[in-house]
Amino acid sequence: MLLKRIFDITVTIRDFNIIYSADLDSNILDIIRKNYENTNYKGCYINSVNKILYRSHLENNCEDLEISFNVNVVFEAECLIYSMDEIILDMKVVKVTNECITLNKKNVFAIIKIKNNILDIQTGQLLPFIVRKAHFDIKFNKIKINGMLMVPKKTNIQIYKVGPLNEYDKERLSNIIENIYSLNEDIHKYKKNKLWKKFSNIMYPYKENKHTYKKFITIHDLISNLDILENKYIYRDNTIDPDLEIIPVSEKEPENYIEMSSYEILYDQLKSHYLHNHMIINLITNYGDDFDKYKNIFDLYEKNKL
Repeated sequence: MLLKRIFDITVTIRDFNIIYSADLDSNILDIIRKNYENTNYKGCYINSVNKILYRSHLENNCEDLEISFNVNVVFEAECLIYSMDEIILDMKVVKVTNECITLNKKNVFAIIKIKNNILDIQTGQLLPFIVRKAHFDIKFNKIKINGMLMVPKKTNIQIYKVGPLNEYDKERLSNIIENIYSLNEDIHKYKKNKLWKKFSNIMYPYKENKHTYKKFITIHDLISNLDILENKYIYRDNTIDPDLEIIPVSEKEPENYIEMSSYEILYDQLKSHYLHNHMIINLITNYGDDFDKYKNIFDLYEKNKL
């Protein structure tokens, strides 16, 4: 998943041509891009450095006998982050053995452990899989992922109490909301395609829709008013068809509920919504035209529905 993140670093400058240049900020930005783009840093892969948000004045580095200057910089970057249970759809198989499948693309390397090649996976083909753990080794130019074949997963219903959000939390949520809005045009286009319903039905983990909630708000309601869930209890339940775009809610205190940061609760809710739509769009674009070629993979998922 692509997200914008903010980083705070110290840049050391030894080139006096940069120190006395007419556009110091532009030169500092070039240094940051050279050192941080296309590499892992602080739990993510930095695709691109967008801009400098703040920089301090130059300070003489007294500990450096060769004479250098330090400058503290805050910059914004577009980052690639994979979370546990996220589905990756666009990686090609490069090696298959009876114990594992190896996949690769420009900035990601993945291994899936298997018992015999029961699906007859071939090198060169795309293979959708589920992230179990992502490793972001610092300054390494690839994310390393341990994955598993795509099968339905049952999760327990979790109830969260949502408290008030401060303005800083709302500002942080604007990042995922921006991602959701950026997909809207594609969603309207692809939902007219019969493949949307086909893939959505395939990826629903249950044999039949088990949703029974009568009181809920929609994702659109939440995006329009981030305070709408304040002091309410919400249910995270994967028996709900994601295409319904609803969040079950209660004002009555349940027996057991989880208290945590309201930002984290709402961020996870919005992220799940975004990832579902993003997944269906990518399934259509990557597998729609050649569905029969990958039928064995999707049959495995449907065969194991709960």
